[in-house]
Amino acid sequence: MVRRTRVHGFQHNQLGVTFFQSGAFDLAAEQFTFATTGAPWVSTYWLNLGVALLQKEQLDNAEVALERTLALDPRKQSAYYHLAQIYEKRGDAKAFRQAFEKVIELGPKTHLGQRARERLDHWKPRITT
Repeated sequence: MVRRTRVHGFQHNQLGVTFFQSGAFDLAAEQFTFATTGAPWVSTYWLNLGVALLQKEQLDNAEVALERTLALDPRKQSAYYHLAQIYEKRGDAKAFRQAFEKVIELGPKTHLGQRARERLDHWKPRITT
């Protein structure tokens, strides 16, 4: 007799992390999507999905996932950090600055807070014609 078990959000997330670390961003995003479907209340699963989608350059979908992360956990510093990356790719200087300022506000002495400060100190907006 074959025993069937239901894979839960946690297992999908763990598998997604493994795929992400190996550079298989498509497979990672797929697993993170399964994780968010199985446990939509877990902000970390949404964050992981957003980061994987960002790596795939799916900026709109990544932004939606990261915003969902913040709806569940407004103090998730890394969500703001990755949103800033999206805004930078879009050339939205104001949103970029605001997101990194929020990262710094939430944890000025953390690794992400220090990286955000460095990025703001050295950032120059792209000139588009």
